Amino acid sequence: MRSPLGRLVLCIALILLSAGAVRASGPQRVPDGVAPLKATQMRMLMEEPLRERREFSERVKELRRYARQLKSGRHTAMRARGNRARFADGDEDALLPAAVRPARTAAPLGARSVRALAVNVRCNDTSGDLPNPATSFEGQCETAIARWNNTMLAAWNDGRGFDDGTFQTQGWATSVDGGRTWLDRGTFPIPEEYPGWVWSSDPVLAVNPTTGAFYFAALGQVPHQQSSVGVIHGRFTGNAFTWDNPSLPRLAPIQTDFMDKEWLTVDPADGRVFLTYSYFVPHSDEIDCQWADSALAVWSDVHEISLPAERARVQGSRPAIGPDGTVYVVYYLVGPTDLDYFRIARSTDRGDSFTPPVTAASFYANYGTGAPGFNRTTGVQFPSIAVDRSGHSHNGRVHLAWNESLDWYDDFAGIGTLGVTAEVEPNDISADANKVLVGQTVHGTCWSVGETDWYSLTLNAGQTLMAAVDSLENGQAITLRLYAPDRATRLGYVQALNTQIVPGYAPPTFIFTAPTTATYFLRVVDVRSFGNYRFRLGFATQGIERGRDQRDVFTSHSDDRGDTWSAPVRVNHDGPGYDEWLPEIAMSPSGEVACAWYDWRDGAAASAGGESSIYLATSADGGSTWTERGAVTEARTNWTYVGTNIVPNQGDYFSLHADAQGWALAWADGRGGSPDTYMAAVPANPEALAAVDAAPRTLRLAADSGPVTSRARLSYELPQTGDVRLSVLDLQGRRIATLADGAHAAGPHTAAWALIDATGERVGAGIYWAVLEADGKRASARMIVLR
Repeated sequence: MRSPLGRLVLCIALILLSAGAVRASGPQRVPDGVAPLKATQMRMLMEEPLRERREFSERVKELRRYARQLKSGRHTAMRARGNRARFADGDEDALLPAAVRPARTAAPLGARSVRALAVNVRCNDTSGDLPNPATSFEGQCETAIARWNNTMLAAWNDGRGFDDGTFQTQGWATSVDGGRTWLDRGTFPIPEEYPGWVWSSDPVLAVNPTTGAFYFAALGQVPHQQSSVGVIHGRFTGNAFTWDNPSLPRLAPIQTDFMDKEWLTVDPADGRVFLTYSYFVPHSDEIDCQWADSALAVWSDVHEISLPAERARVQGSRPAIGPDGTVYVVYYLVGPTDLDYFRIARSTDRGDSFTPPVTAASFYANYGTGAPGFNRTTGVQFPSIAVDRSGHSHNGRVHLAWNESLDWYDDFAGIGTLGVTAEVEPNDISADANKVLVGQTVHGTCWSVGETDWYSLTLNAGQTLMAAVDSLENGQAITLRLYAPDRATRLGYVQALNTQIVPGYAPPTFIFTAPTTATYFLRVVDVRSFGNYRFRLGFATQGIERGRDQRDVFTSHSDDRGDTWSAPVRVNHDGPGYDEWLPEIAMSPSGEVACAWYDWRDGAAASAGGESSIYLATSADGGSTWTERGAVTEARTNWTYVGTNIVPNQGDYFSLHADAQGWALAWADGRGGSPDTYMAAVPANPEALAAVDAAPRTLRLAADSGPVTSRARLSYELPQTGDVRLSVLDLQGRRIATLADGAHAAGPHTAAWALIDATGERVGAGIYWAVLEADGKRASARMIVLR
């Protein structure tokens, strides 16, 4: 095993060498000033899991202290508020005097309903919350759900473990009537050989649709000793459910190494279980995979899926199984310049070996902030994956879903260049906010911990604000929040420590696109020490990139086992300015595709997109086009008014399960005042299923894989005789060449493009798309032209 120092040296060297390897597989631009931004993003990627682990350890220590006081008679009840006992992400209001604390209970929770696709049911039992359901802030989030026939399991991160002295923060429930009623089952069993085991985070469920075997995975640890992923096998016998003894595939020394963001899936053909996770060591990480038999009796050796050159830049992996047994693993890669990537590898020998990963999609990440009201200072851009196993026309098609932003990196160098303005006291409350202009650099001073400074600015609908904290005193830390026109709803958020503002690194930054023209508010709170601060404001504008605002949902698919990918398609159909967040994708056995996400379009006008719903869309043509089915949630959540003892309050993901009955969803919902686990069962769409069954063979188009330098060769297949047009488009969508136009016979065809445009001139280096149109359908393939 490499030493920590050896790993660090190797990591730095390989990061410097990796740019060329990644650049060949996706579009790249290198605007001025981008390198420091990406350096900051990589630091955040490595620091967040460490911070999360430290937070958990601090809570355990705090609870043990309370337990000792309880035993000595100094307390009569066990009660520790987790994050509320000290400052953490999203909780700086606890530091404020009551006179200047925002009135966060002014808006009714869950009072405004929307037409929902299905009945919503709460899975967790709040009657055990401490001290009582009316005042508790125990959170349940990061949900998972699985269904077999009429039996169902749900799981979640559970803040009750921070209150009841068990330290166990994983909860679960069962339903035997298709989700109409749920029984909260508490926490999971612990490994018999590790009686001090603690379940900590990231619950995932899977079910074998052939046998009805359920599987649960989550992170856990033996405090101060070892960490691991725990995996459990269980099943229903009648209405009773039983778990086996948890299996630990890999133990890590908790002082130096740990695992994060695990995911699992099961092959219905033979029951083999595949597990992936991020493995962190000091200053580096990698994506690893292991598999086990259906009983979890024996685990395979560890396979490193990501490349050595990608260490310290990867997170959020997920496995999936194709109908032919191919194993796919997708993960998120922070790019060395403005673009980030989703990379995918596959195994055709049941997980014994994997191909080198290829790029499935490149995109711009809004990594600096989460969705409105999210109580963590980083965005989430992990991919979701599903594979068509229906046996219909798109059998074997691999689907990905993700959220991405507009390209704000090319605008960053220009922010704060329209002059300097200084804070004018008093501005401790929103009514006294100093007016500032987007484009200015703002100087201010906090004289004590908990002091607030307010600023106001005007945004027109569709304008994207960038805000960056770029100067603090030694030892100082502040939060910078963007508030809606109602002066209470939280929209964007960054926490800045002076240690994060160092030469060569860009400052903590967030972006937000205004859905309506109005006056918005910025609030600075000093959360550590005191002193002077400075932040810069600017606009980001949409160019040729497909992202329109802070986040949209996109999908892409591959028909050749992940080698080439379709042009990404935007799933959400709302106007720009509303956040779309944490999408999940799933495949029904009949071939219908579904995608669900957190959506902020239905909020009250004064909240400026500050209230969330869960939306669902489906596709009957293999993901080429999407139809929004509507909101799944019966009530919206304004997360500003939701109290919780757990981070993150919305979770880093929620759950979408697909089977012959339709779609089962589970999500974190704040209508009750704290995050609870809600679910809904949406029936399959009979009309869409009929369309899938009747669909003819699809158009197929493929281009040369890898770098093209002199000639691009294309192959395509037509399901029937008819008129065909094969064109080459640039990134702006302009047709620059026509390779075929007229009647074609059914069957396979080939074409070649000599990299010449319609005027006879050679095209420049860049990304181009071959687009095949026939019988009202379209297929596309990407081509990368090098000089």
